[in-house]
Amino acid sequence: MKIKAIRVAEVGCFNSPVALEGLSGGLDVLSGPNELGKSTLLKALHTVFAEKYTSTSKVLKNRLVPYGGGSPLVEVDFEIGGDAYQLRKRYFTAKSAELRRVGKNEIARNADAEERLDALLAEHGGGGRLALFWVEQGAGLTPAGAGDAETSLRAALENEVALVAGGTTVRAVQSAVRKRIDDLRTASRSQAKGPYKDAKTEQERLTRDHAEAAKSRELADLRLENLARARTERQQLTDAEIAEARATEVMAARQAVIAATAAQQRLREAEAAWQHQDAVRALAVSTHEIFARNSAEHANLLASAAVNAGALATAERQRTTAQDALTQARTGAGIAEQAEAERRTELEQAEQAERDRKDAKRSQREQAKLQSAVSDCVRLIALIEPYEAALAHNPVDDTLLRRIEAETADIRALEAELAAALPIISVDLLPQAAGTVRLDGVPIHTDARVFLRPYSVLDISGIGRITITAAGAATTKEAADDLAARFTTLADLLVRAESADLAMARDRHQQRQRIEKQLHEAQVRLSVLAPHGPAALAAELADASARLSGIAAGEGGDLPIDVKLYADQLAAAIAARRTAAMAVNRAVDTERAATELYLGIKARHDEQGRRLTALSAELPRESERAAHATELARTAIAAESAAREALLVRQALRETTPASEQCEAMRRALTRAEEAEAQAIARLAQLEREIAGHEAALERDLAEGIEERLADLADRLTMAGARVAEFERELAALTLLDARLEAAEKHTHQRYVIPASAALAPYLTTVFPAAELSMGKGFTPEGLVRSGRLESVSVLSDGTKEQVAILARLGFAAIEADAGRPFPVILDDALVYADDARIARMFDSLTSAARRHQVIVLTCRERAFAGIGGHRLRLANWPQALAA
Repeated sequence: MKIKAIRVAEVGCFNSPVALEGLSGGLDVLSGPNELGKSTLLKALHTVFAEKYTSTSKVLKNRLVPYGGGSPLVEVDFEIGGDAYQLRKRYFTAKSAELRRVGKNEIARNADAEERLDALLAEHGGGGRLALFWVEQGAGLTPAGAGDAETSLRAALENEVALVAGGTTVRAVQSAVRKRIDDLRTASRSQAKGPYKDAKTEQERLTRDHAEAAKSRELADLRLENLARARTERQQLTDAEIAEARATEVMAARQAVIAATAAQQRLREAEAAWQHQDAVRALAVSTHEIFARNSAEHANLLASAAVNAGALATAERQRTTAQDALTQARTGAGIAEQAEAERRTELEQAEQAERDRKDAKRSQREQAKLQSAVSDCVRLIALIEPYEAALAHNPVDDTLLRRIEAETADIRALEAELAAALPIISVDLLPQAAGTVRLDGVPIHTDARVFLRPYSVLDISGIGRITITAAGAATTKEAADDLAARFTTLADLLVRAESADLAMARDRHQQRQRIEKQLHEAQVRLSVLAPHGPAALAAELADASARLSGIAAGEGGDLPIDVKLYADQLAAAIAARRTAAMAVNRAVDTERAATELYLGIKARHDEQGRRLTALSAELPRESERAAHATELARTAIAAESAAREALLVRQALRETTPASEQCEAMRRALTRAEEAEAQAIARLAQLEREIAGHEAALERDLAEGIEERLADLADRLTMAGARVAEFERELAALTLLDARLEAAEKHTHQRYVIPASAALAPYLTTVFPAAELSMGKGFTPEGLVRSGRLESVSVLSDGTKEQVAILARLGFAAIEADAGRPFPVILDDALVYADDARIARMFDSLTSAARRHQVIVLTCRERAFAGIGGHRLRLANWPQALAA
């Protein structure tokens, strides 16, 4: 494979379309300052071959999409298998894919393009192995080998197996393997340690930081989307045509409401005029009708007044008889109610006496139970108090005993240590010599056996002073001082324990444990008897006693009371009262009917009298009534005519005046139009504030460099993950190698390592003369062998590790090229730690490698690479991207 051109638009730092054209297929060099976009080009190249165009990965979005948003477009011209291809992919918005075979008129799009690309890479040994040869910035220190490329390298080496002996001995390799495993993993729990643990810790930290940065990026994207929506809405609200349409709608609605209001006012005036004329007409007609009706009624009342006088006298006699019967019935009912009340009182007294008798029995049982519980509580409290007092005088708990035992054990260990290094003296004193001998200023009163200090002074009163210097005093002084300090600590602890020695402390500790157990048992029993405390239990007993004393004993004492007898007597009294009540009800009904009849007849008689008097006052004299009736008829006819004319005017206005519902609809339309205008003005002011806030926030985000930080964290997280994965692969490989090293060493040495070393040798000797590269399982470089000594990768300088890793990739690329699968090696600022002389030698190796396969160098070190050679590249505009 050879890369011939790379073109990108809206990718990373490239908001505008750029292209890298004219790659030679040999040694191609792009040099330029930092942030030129070299790493972005390599990310885009890796993405277009490794990621599907349909991917929605947030990691991919963070790697490609510019801070201001966009749809990343990547186009690559490349050669593979003797044919030229052009691959183009657009990600996220308007996503698409296209693979074109140049000169063959063959085009595959979208899913077909992805499928054809996978088949093409698989056919020529590409795919996952591209990452082996494309070294991103910061990954130059990572040793090449293992992973997806191992199968391909083994297949290539199968054709070039050289039966050449060499390398380090199995024992040295096995020792190094086990040492490396021990450096990376604990032996007991197989947990990460050393650099492996540091790598995992760094990965976890970067994961947290990346998540926080991604969240900030999402907030920035949300602000950007909100800003775009606000600007669009502001543009719609400020459009001249839309604003004029809103104003026109308000004016038309207002004029319609004014016209409708005026028409309704004219209609109301016509309604009032008609109602007045109609009222005049109704009054005239009513006056005429009332006169005719009153005249007829006056004649009828005169005829019926004589008939009602006789009926009124009869009804009055019937009413008096019914009232006397009702009085007698009510007297009998009162006597029955009094008897019922007496029987009911006797029954209630009997029931209460029976309840008191039962409550007294129950309270007596409850009082006896509570008295027993209180007695048990008093007995337990009497046991608990001495237990607590004993615990208060015995301070030897578990903690204090453990400290005494620990100090005693330490003292014995120190004594044993000092016993081997310091002399011991025994002092036997006569009775009269007590206190006359002092050791280091301390009087000796009894026979004693003591350890001497490194420097001890023995004073004998009246005789003199003996200074004793022990052999090895300088080395034992610290132990002796420690022993003295521990004796002091032990003495303090024994004083706290109120014990003379450890045995006595243990005895007191056992006594405390027994007392604690007995105290706990008594407390548990006390909590069962009195869950709320002895005081609450005593209060319950007092309440029970008070209830018992408050219950009055009935006349029968403990004998049951016959409540049923009293109930039967009450039932008989109730039946008698009901019979009397029914008699009262019948008498009441009779009296009410007689009274109503009398009152009705009297009311009619009285009303007739009053009505005759009123009618006589209202009507004119008998001789004038005919003429008055004629005049009233003429007035009614004239009022009828005026009312008809007012009605016609009202009807005409009703047909031309909008209904109330229509007027209300017009008012609502006016209100809506005015509210829409006010809302538009208020919303426009709100949008201005929102836009200003979003723009200020985005300026802050831009100043804080969220995009660059996110990209940097993503790159560092990828590197950290790769490093952790490398450690994990290394541990797996080392573990397997340790188990099978004896059987596999000869096979690996003869069939793989030697050919790989042979492929690496020309490049290695150019940079590191007289050195060999030692490789482990999976072709991972283990270190350099110089002067017969293996220098592990872990002890090499960063510059040497970086160069070894790149040389290993060149060697593997050479193996692939010789097997008919040439891949371009791409280095993005990979020689960060190399000095100028080492860069020149590395460039010689790169030049040599470019004869077999393409080598692309992306570097910011323009001065260091200026005179070394290679085909120089430059970034240019990509105008065709606008039509893509």
